[in-house]
Amino acid sequence: RTKWMQRQSFDIIDGRSGHIDIFYTKEFIQLDEGPFLKEERHLITNLANSIAGYLNSVAAKELLKKSRLDEPQQRSVKPEKGDTLPGRQLLQRFLNKNNYNRDIYHDLMPFKVKEILLVANLYDAYSIEREGRFSEYVLGEYHQLSLTSVPRITGVSSGEEAFEQLNSKHFDLVIFMVGVDKGMPVTLSRELKQAFPYIPVFMLLNNNTDVEFFVSEKQKFGAIDRIFVWNGESKVFFAMIKLLEDQINVDNDTRVRLVRVILLVEDSPQYYSRYLPLLYGIVMDQTRRIIDDVSTDELYKVLRLRARSKILLAANYEEAMDIINDYKDYMLCLITDVKFQRGGKTDEQAGFKLVSYVRENLRDLPTIIQSSDLENAHKPMN
Repeated sequence: RTKWMQRQSFDIIDGRSGHIDIFYTKEFIQLDEGPFLKEERHLITNLANSIAGYLNSVAAKELLKKSRLDEPQQRSVKPEKGDTLPGRQLLQRFLNKNNYNRDIYHDLMPFKVKEILLVANLYDAYSIEREGRFSEYVLGEYHQLSLTSVPRITGVSSGEEAFEQLNSKHFDLVIFMVGVDKGMPVTLSRELKQAFPYIPVFMLLNNNTDVEFFVSEKQKFGAIDRIFVWNGESKVFFAMIKLLEDQINVDNDTRVRLVRVILLVEDSPQYYSRYLPLLYGIVMDQTRRIIDDVSTDELYKVLRLRARSKILLAANYEEAMDIINDYKDYMLCLITDVKFQRGGKTDEQAGFKLVSYVRENLRDLPTIIQSSDLENAHKPMN
């Protein structure tokens, strides 16, 4: 035994109790609870809940067996003061504790994208329809991943129609399909942001050559929240929706259930439009496999999907640092480009500087440096 000790107690429905003790054998710096991190408190709390849940299940089976054997006698005999609780009340207490882990998943991901306004002129709408309907793209991804809350998509082709819809009901996201006409999306996005500043506006470009123009417009007026590039892969729609949900839900989910965070630092819409669908596919598939291995309850599987790692996107050094500092206790992985904006200027070493900071402050965090520049990609780090 040492003076550096952390304890978590637990109770069992049959009146017994226990506790878990953790000791450090050497001194560390003072943190949340002496030398202990708050994650260590959460860990032993979860362990104590797991132990108590198992012991409660064993005790409940014995109580159920006993109550069935003694049922005729129990009907005519009232429990005296000081006696243990009747079997039904004990079982109810057990069920309440047993359902706690399930119930907490209901508190995750409180925000869902339910209504999407899709703005595209008739020509651009036709170019999308040639390869399949937008709704079917989104529906297909949700069905493939066994997700239930599929958003409803309302399509319009003019500014008048867009404002008519926006004034009639609430939309969680506005997506502009951009093809030949670049003027209408830019003008309409400014008007929309002035009238509805709380609604995120995403641009989905059909042409890579338009990226520079829209990035410039985004920096000038701030009416565009994100720019994506259509690359023929329907999963980009799903990634756009989930990225917005993760950005809004990350504060709640990390606090409620210690959900992990994956940070992607990439300033090029062409590249993150490809990376994000890939990342979401991997995270969703891995989460589903873990759930399939440990649970047979279909409702529980759906709820557990909410506890998947959240993916956040940063386009410059300052955004990345804000996210790392805000969620450093929950970071799972950092994936970063090499060259992006730092201090308002393009820094060819920004990715390396970011990784160096992470290695000094979050030593166990896995980091991946990705770059289209082969010279930078193979440059050794100090």
